[in-house]
Amino acid sequence: MYFSRSDSRILSLGQQLGHLDKGTTPMIDYLNHVKSISDALNAADAPASNIELILSTLDGLPDEYENFVTSITT
Repeated sequence: MYFSRSDSRILSLGQQLGHLDKGTTPMIDYLNHVKSISDALNAADAPASNIELILSTLDGLPDEYENFVTSITT
């Protein structure tokens, strides 16, 4: 199977979105990272849906945000 350079970039960005991890990064930096991935996907004409962005962002938050995540997703 052959992937073009742009297809490879889109796959890489999708993997980054699927493996977000805030860790000890300040929240503003974490959210800016998510936005940069989203912007890059948009520029590659392969935008992520709002639901994908929200769920990936929430999934990357540490356990200390569990109550917040629960309140958003229920």
